[in-house]
Amino acid sequence: MILMKFKAVLFDLIGTSVIEKPGTIICCFVDAFRTNHVEIDMDFLQSHRGRGKKEIIESLLKSSGIPEKTTLKVYDDFRSNVESRITDFSAASSTEEIFSLVRSLNIKLGIGTGLPQSIFKLISRQLGWNEKMFDYIGIAEEVGTGRPDPAMINDMMKELDINSGNEFLKVGDTSADIQEGKNAGVKTAVILSGTQDSGMLRNENPDYVLESLADIKNI
Repeated sequence: MILMKFKAVLFDLIGTSVIEKPGTIICCFVDAFRTNHVEIDMDFLQSHRGRGKKEIIESLLKSSGIPEKTTLKVYDDFRSNVESRITDFSAASSTEEIFSLVRSLNIKLGIGTGLPQSIFKLISRQLGWNEKMFDYIGIAEEVGTGRPDPAMINDMMKELDINSGNEFLKVGDTSADIQEGKNAGVKTAVILSGTQDSGMLRNENPDYVLESLADIKNI
């Protein structure tokens, strides 16, 4: 079993451990930008899935030459949009099983997200998750930067006293997740049933390619 050699696993939240009704996050972005009269580059939004949400907004506005002060307004609208659609989120079919497997093997369990802490808490409540089930919760805003920067993985490794990248597995569904893991020097597994094109994900050369989260137990 692959997980036996790892001391810790960090799972991405949306698209990996939690599924959304199709297009929820993108729609929340689109509505926030349109409310603030900003042109939307849909390809940009899709290709940047997995990154910190405020960073995505900052990058798009900067590329469009829009004043930085607009960032916070768009971000606040995005958060409000997600909060209003919190029932669009549910646990992936095998999430609870995989989390239980990780814990049964005495492997440290982490969850990470580019969403703000307030929304993570709402999603956790929606799913009936007790945050104490995790040994580590990573919020991009709180560690200072989002994927593909390795700050979250580095923070988890430091907090849990893990010194070797070979003992740590990052599991996600976007190119940003894979790049984050590679930048941190840890092993990476990508889920093809998530939010990005499988060809793009394979081109990132993750250590493990999985059709679904459940496949972790079968490697």
